[in-house]
Amino acid sequence: MVFDMFKLKILLPAVLLLPLSFSCDFGNYSDRTTLDIKNTAKELEAGNKPGVEFINIASWTTQFQKPVDVHYGFDQLIYVADEERNMVFQFDENGTLLGSYPVKRPTKISMDRRLNLFIACRYDTIYAAKQDTFPAVIILNMAAVNSKLSASTPILKRQIYPLFIGGFQGNATEAAQVQFTGIATFADNSYAFARKGPSNSSATRPGGYDNSVVLFSSGHLYQGDLSNSLLPQGTGLSSASTPVSITSFAVPPQNQSVPIGKDFLIGMSGLNYYRVQGIRYEVTPDGITYESETKYLAQDTSKSNKFLFSLTTRNGDLESRFAYPSDLDIARDKHQFIFVIDSQLDSLYQFTYGGEEGVPVFGSKNSITSFGGHGTGTKQFNNPRGVAYGKLKLFIADTGNRRIMVYKLSTDITQN
Repeated sequence: MVFDMFKLKILLPAVLLLPLSFSCDFGNYSDRTTLDIKNTAKELEAGNKPGVEFINIASWTTQFQKPVDVHYGFDQLIYVADEERNMVFQFDENGTLLGSYPVKRPTKISMDRRLNLFIACRYDTIYAAKQDTFPAVIILNMAAVNSKLSASTPILKRQIYPLFIGGFQGNATEAAQVQFTGIATFADNSYAFARKGPSNSSATRPGGYDNSVVLFSSGHLYQGDLSNSLLPQGTGLSSASTPVSITSFAVPPQNQSVPIGKDFLIGMSGLNYYRVQGIRYEVTPDGITYESETKYLAQDTSKSNKFLFSLTTRNGDLESRFAYPSDLDIARDKHQFIFVIDSQLDSLYQFTYGGEEGVPVFGSKNSITSFGGHGTGTKQFNNPRGVAYGKLKLFIADTGNRRIMVYKLSTDITQN
């Protein structure tokens, strides 16, 4: 099958769509986990090559009631959003609690290169003479307090929907139903929010479709949305069918190799054959364009038998392999991995930058390291909602089990 490129311009009223007709204490180890780590280290030191897998090295359980997101910041600290406790917690990489910040129903966290901490939450205010709780993103100035999170950390900016949209004429009740479901920051400190909501009938109204990606400058000015580039209920590429997650490629560590582009990955839960998609940002003589990243359509079976764009049959219907990709992250180190956490499938998926599932193995196909399943075991989850990666460690917000699980690739187990 031959696929064309889908070149999309923000200013164009129409969008080309892929034609488809498919109907405890922090840091404690369990005895079993400790034994696994020791055995793996001995095998590596002996020159043997055991199967590549993620090993659970820690479980953080104290404090949490409903941890819905985890984020590894440019300050090399870990942040956890607990929606039920109305709190964002700050930890070092070993699980030592460093600070906290009270905020109403936090659901997503991110950080830009200036060390500004972004928290998607709810905010009580008045719009159209109606008092309600509206979606918001609070931006905290962490640099001003040397990355010490507390209730007194200064607020740099509040982005409250729909107040940042000039001329917005939407219904206040519907506006209160909108959610910010993800935050992506870019190398130049501009940023984007994934957004979902009930109003998706007009791309030209102020604010565009609710199901979209909202753009802001590094100076926190609203730049519009991608309603003219991503279909809010599309089933193919170039879609934002109920967005539930987003990540850029400008992720830690903080160095000169941070990608300067504004490409991003977006996850969605609506009916779509590619529930995790790549969107490529380009500046052309005709203006700024957002194109579907079609490289994931190329499925090299000499590398893997499973891919980011693989399809599956579920309940008799052909659809995306993902059900609810609630969070995404990138490993910008020697591994160059893409991580997807699926809260409905209780699973963590790992891919290469090219979209092939598994860890590359010289002379053979990739070793599949994705894992999960419903339960309370060290490699099982209950409605996991967040994933983060930093310094060779993988962090997962195992929401239903009220814990943060920490993993390390077996081949990295002897490295700090």
